[in-house]
Amino acid sequence: MMGTCMPDLDVPIMKGTTGVVVLTEAESRPARVYPCIRCGHCLDACPVFLNPSRLGRLARAGRYEEMVDADLPTCMLCGSCSYVCPSNIPLAQMFGLAKRQWRRERELERQKEDREEEAEEVAASGPAEDHADDAGRAA
Repeated sequence: MMGTCMPDLDVPIMKGTTGVVVLTEAESRPARVYPCIRCGHCLDACPVFLNPSRLGRLARAGRYEEMVDADLPTCMLCGSCSYVCPSNIPLAQMFGLAKRQWRRERELERQKEDREEEAEEVAASGPAEDHADDAGRAA
């Protein structure tokens, strides 16, 4: 049971769509999210043997690096943990957001490092006028 909830029927079915699950209003869960009761259903449901309960706590705290250390990248966002959660916690959605935020932060760090390296290279090479003077002295 992978996929995302669609708010209405105005969403096209594409070639890559492998299935459609339609729930009646009575079958769909209430929107209210309750605190985690640590029942362990998410642990049993996870096909890659992660600890969704722990990852959910880390996601709420914004501790993305710790989530990565707890194997967040191996989560395939199947939604099984969210589906079985009696507290209706949207764990898979939280993990998707956490993955995107972690990637965004990592990309910003890389960009910052690249700018610092470029600044160091410019500083090490010195002003362009000094190089012109050196060339004139060598001749």
